Parts: sequence; C-alpha cells; structure tokens
Amino acid sequence: MPTTFFVLLCLALSGQTTSAAVVANDPLTTVAERSGFRSTATSAEVVAFGKRLADESRLVRVSEIGRTTEGRPIPLWVVADPPLADAAAAKASGKLVVAVVANIHAGEVDGKEAVGMLLREMVRSPQHPLLKDLVLLVVPNFNPDGNDQFSKDNRPGQVGPVDGMGKRANGQGLDLNRDFVKLDAPETRALVAVFSRWNPSIFLDLHTTNGSHHRYTLTYQGPLNPAGDQRIIDYTRKSFLPDVGKALKTAGGWDSFFYGNFEENHTLWTSYPDWPRFGTNYFGLRNRIAILSESYSYAPFKDRVLATRDFTRECLVYASAHKAEIRKLLDQADSANTQPKPGARVSVESEAKPFAEEVNALGFVEESKNGRS
Repeated sequence: MPTTFFVLLCLALSGQTTSAAVVANDPLTTVAERSGFRSTATSAEVVAFGKRLADESRLVRVSEIGRTTEGRPIPLWVVADPPLADAAAAKASGKLVVAVVANIHAGEVDGKEAVGMLLREMVRSPQHPLLKDLVLLVVPNFNPDGNDQFSKDNRPGQVGPVDGMGKRANGQGLDLNRDFVKLDAPETRALVAVFSRWNPSIFLDLHTTNGSHHRYTLTYQGPLNPAGDQRIIDYTRKSFLPDVGKALKTAGGWDSFFYGNFEENHTLWTSYPDWPRFGTNYFGLRNRIAILSESYSYAPFKDRVLATRDFTRECLVYASAHKAEIRKLLDQADSANTQPKPGARVSVESEAKPFAEEVNALGFVEESKNGRS
C-alpha cells in the first residue's frame, strides 16, 4: 500500500469546540476536566474511574487484561447493552466488537482522558443507540508503568498537560507500539490474547503526534501492510476514514487528515511504514479494520482530548451505521485467506510510492521570526 502523498500547501482556519461544564462533585469527572486540563490521571486514578463507571452503570464490566512487569493492572472496561462479560456472549449477541486502546505511549495521554469522557456520555444516555449494534472493549491505560513515570520534562514540545505526563516506554524500556509480532512485553502479549478471544472487528489505537507542524487537530490512518486484505485496506482508506473525517468537522469543527509528516521542503507528505510491529499494521494483517488516531501535539491539551473523544465517537457511529457492510467485508477477507486460491501471492517486501493525484495539506507559510513552516 503506497503511503506517500504529494502536497500543496494551503491555509485554513482550524475548528474549535467546547466541552460541557464540569460538575465538581460528579464522580465521573475525569482528572483532565477536574484540573482544568492541567493534569492527567495516574494509573490508580484510571482504575478508580473504571470502578465508578461500573458502580453507576450496569452496562460496564471492569476487569484487567493482565499485569505489567512492575505489577500494575492493565484495566479492561467492557461496555454493552445488555451487559456481558465474556467473548462467547459477545459473539452470540451478533454485535460488532470494537476495541479502543489508549496510552500505549504513556506521554500521549489524550486518549486516556477522552475515553472516560465518552463512556460517561454513553452510559448516561438511556438505551444509547450505539450499543444496539456494538460491544466496546476499552483498554484506557495500556502502559501503566510508563504512565506513572510522571515528569514535566517528558514529551518536550508537547503543549500540556502542564503538570506532567508519563514516558513513551513501558517498565522494561520497550516501545509497545514496536512490539507486535515479537511480543516481548507482557502488555502486548495480554492484548493479543484478548483480541484472540474476543475477535474485535475494529481496533482504534489512540495516540498523540510527534513531528511536523501542520494545521490538523487530529490525523488518522488505517492498515498499510500490503500482505493484508486489500479490500479492508481500501475500505478503511476510501470509505471509513474520509466519512469519519467529514463527520468530525461537522460535529466539532475539527480539521483532520491522513497521518503524515512533511518532507522535501513541504512537497511530500509521508505516512508511517508498513511494518507489522506497529499495532495498526499487525491487526490489519489479522483481517481487521485497524485505525490510528493521532491528536496534534502542538494543539492545546483540552483541544486534543476533545478532538480524540469526538473522533472515537464518530468511528463508533460509522461502525454502527455500516455494521452489516463491515461484517460482510471481514467475512470475505477471512474466507479468502483461510482458503486461498491456487497461485495466490503474499507480499513479503514493499516500497512506498506516491499516489497519482496531488492533494492539499493544511500547513504554514514560513515565518522569519522562528523559521517554522
């Protein structure tokens, strides 16, 4: 799958949105909200928030997928209506299972805060329409050991939270988003085991960017490894993500685009490579829709959290509205790959190539004051 775009610069105003007023004594107010978006939750605070969710709503079942090398729990929140707690019940329900994983890089805390806000919204809406079609598996803090290595010096250049955040690596010093396939870390082994039991149709991987200055509050991408089913790759890129991007703009005013960075004097926009050790590529190779979300590191922390919340919601809305279509697509991919035709080929090597069409990306003109472009 080619991952490079030709880019022409253009200027546009970014969208903004606001959150509802925070109620100080509301038990489901997140740490970010309670602090005025100055702070993010510790691992213990994430676990406590999940317990409060379950105490308030029968739709939430709280457990853990495993423990880290330092002994911290990796929480799992299962949200379903009617409630269920195991993979067999999820399969019997006929609903799509959607997995949402946040904080794999524990300085990139936006998703960790956003999922709490979104689930509060869902469990407080009687007979929430999304839960008619979906079962949610939420891992809000995939890297608890890294999360609790708080420092104001972590993630220099990222705009908040000003009270500090965790670090990228786990307790073993491993980058968990480079650990798929090899599975050296207990966190990735536990997640893959959960996915093997629950068989989610869609995987949402919530991050915060490093890299280029641009004018998108959030960027996204699907699986890129060409050894995956091409129908899934094309569907994610040509249908799912463009429609979600439009809905995100309508819902919150957020500008979004396919994930990438500027190169070669801003004439190229390049995405990440197709290596299977990235989570989105790994789960794409399992014939599933895998989606990367990257909020913009240089946007205010509050904007990043709200945009991540809204993007996650719009992905769920799309999945619910296209449930039958997605199930048919994945069934076709599974059938084709379990019963390959004679002479079928599998890609073992690939090279990124530019798309034929040029696109505009929202960037900056050069400023002599600081040289940023």
